Amino acid sequence: HNKPGLIRDLLPVCLPALYGGTAEKAELVRQVDLGPFKHKVDDGLDIRKAAFECMDTLLDTCLERLDTGVFIHHLISGLRDNHDI
Repeated sequence: HNKPGLIRDLLPVCLPALYGGTAEKAELVRQVDLGPFKHKVDDGLDIRKAAFECMDTLLDTCLERLDTGVFIHHLISGLRDNHDI
């Protein structure tokens, strides 16, 4: 939020990595046994949260430089994320 102008010109290079961070990765989800119960732990949750925070900042500051169709596609995938984890 502090200096979005620093990355504005680098968006075409950075956006694919940012959008890649919004996807849930099966290899980062593990199941932990808690006695008779099984609990899912998502080790990629913090990465996804940070990616969506960055997307929020870009939406506020660099909307004119974003491909809104691609942006919305990745935003929708985040809204469909598993809330049980």
